[in-house]
Amino acid sequence: MFKLMGFCIKLLTFSILILILANSLHWRGKTISDQVKIQMFHAEQSPWIGSIRTWAEKISQDAHKGIQKQTGQFLEHHPARLQEDISSSEKQKLKALIHELNYSHPKTKTKTKTKTKIKGETKSQYN
Repeated sequence: MFKLMGFCIKLLTFSILILILANSLHWRGKTISDQVKIQMFHAEQSPWIGSIRTWAEKISQDAHKGIQKQTGQFLEHHPARLQEDISSSEKQKLKALIHELNYSHPKTKTKTKTKTKIKGETKSQYN
């Protein structure tokens, strides 16, 4: 457990160090962070990225269709999994539990100004 925490602290320290260095070191008149931003912008404008995006979209659409098809076939073979029946007594117990949880928390009191009359004088106070 301590090794894992130590590793996380080292990783966090290394990440912070890289961020500080990238924003403070200058190369060719610009910070390294700015250089990376410019290079990423140029990479996004290249025609290769457009073709890779269309290819990735086609693959993700095919995968999505395959998942839908497999899910549909699974539900055709196992219709009991499609809908589980909950008895009315269980529904009532759940409703009672939800009602209890909703209304069991104490409500926060708001201060209201009240006027009291004591021996002919009117006093205002907050309750």
